[in-house]
Amino acid sequence: ADCIFPAFLFIMGVAIPISLPQNYRNRDDFWSRIRRVLRRSATLIFLGILFDFIALFHADFHWKCPRLPGVLQRLGFTYLVVSVIHLAGTTLLMVVLTLSFVSLNQVLMYAVKVPGCDNGSLTAACNAAGFIDSKLFHKCMIHPTDPEGFVSSLNAVGTVAIGWSAGLAAKEYIKDGKSIKMFFCQVWRIFGCLFCSWCYSHMGAS
Repeated sequence: ADCIFPAFLFIMGVAIPISLPQNYRNRDDFWSRIRRVLRRSATLIFLGILFDFIALFHADFHWKCPRLPGVLQRLGFTYLVVSVIHLAGTTLLMVVLTLSFVSLNQVLMYAVKVPGCDNGSLTAACNAAGFIDSKLFHKCMIHPTDPEGFVSSLNAVGTVAIGWSAGLAAKEYIKDGKSIKMFFCQVWRIFGCLFCSWCYSHMGAS
């Protein structure tokens, strides 16, 4: 799951510049695309909460409290953020805002004091993400730390933005008359090397 879900986020980011061209004709065209993005995001978030609510009938949870954070909810949130920046801004704005989201995640993780714990602790019971999410979602989350909580979703925006940059590169690759298959072959070769290096380092450490 630590590799598969980020890959979904990355692929969704790749699709954004391909499915949402920035050369809108006028202001009405721009807002119609924003409404489309909002509709898609709201649908993903609604379905995620609905499926979690249905799951309550098959699990030992309080029926009034479906899990609010979740996989589809994170997809909807990150799609909304990156798509709106893509339509409204420039590459520089995307880089600045993405770094802001990731930096905010790190600041929250290390600066927020969790009662009864050392500052900056990353254990399951003491990390700031679980503490902040518990204040936002109360009992409607996986405790002590929800894997799709709000704080960790800030980093997920960065994953989608990396995919967005690959999607932009793919469009330029096509404009030059080159095969899109060859582009993604090169991309996955790079990711394959990085993944093998990561696996090797972790196996060596264990």
